[in-house]
Amino acid sequence: MGEPHISVRGLSHSYESNGQPLAALESVDLKVERGEFVSVVGPSGGGKTTLLRCIGGLIEPYAGEVAVGGMPPEEARRRRAIGCVFQDPSLLPWRTVLGNVALPLEIGGGRANPQRLRETLEAVGMLNFGGYYPHQLSGGMAQRTAFARALAMDADALLMDEPLGALDEITRAEVRLYLLSLWERTRSTVVMVTHSVPEAVLTSDRVVVLSSRPGRVVGVVIVDLPRPRERSLEDSPEFLACSSEVRAMLLAGSGVAL
Repeated sequence: MGEPHISVRGLSHSYESNGQPLAALESVDLKVERGEFVSVVGPSGGGKTTLLRCIGGLIEPYAGEVAVGGMPPEEARRRRAIGCVFQDPSLLPWRTVLGNVALPLEIGGGRANPQRLRETLEAVGMLNFGGYYPHQLSGGMAQRTAFARALAMDADALLMDEPLGALDEITRAEVRLYLLSLWERTRSTVVMVTHSVPEAVLTSDRVVVLSSRPGRVVGVVIVDLPRPRERSLEDSPEFLACSSEVRAMLLAGSGVAL
């Protein structure tokens, strides 16, 4: 096996709080193979978002090394090899759905291929809403637009920070299935931060569990469940056993006595 698509070695990061360093991550090691879907779970404040932002080149780690496709994250971002989806879709209100999806290509100096944009909108079920503005969209539609914006970049790696966290449970379940179907089509490398254990297990090949701050990897659960995955899988004994294993690691990593 060659080099992993995403490599994190000895990653530590601290923030300044009241003039004192506040450790967010400590000696994190993580390898993600090309085409793998990995979720990261952990207690609130345990450095999950910090880890994602270091991988995406949005912040520079205090110590350690990060590589995406063999490149420093900053270089991968310049080459549009990384796409990001956040909890807030962050759509520009004065741009239509189509205009928001095309925006990263325009910023990068490229030209938005109309056929490619149509295919991307169709992939997320938004083809008939290209002329709509953000205020006309439901929460689920807005998040699907954010997925389309990331997909339009043809990025090899997608980093997602609680992309479904702001949705109600019914919409979240629907968009979760859209996310899975999109990944099945593209097989991009995905690292997703989520607070939902069922969501992590349903979507992922592996679930990485971080401890309380400073975040350390306390365990990795391999999700050996068949694909493609459907909502009905959540009722299976195998799914429930895997979810229980993740929850046990979460409790141990947060210092809660079992």
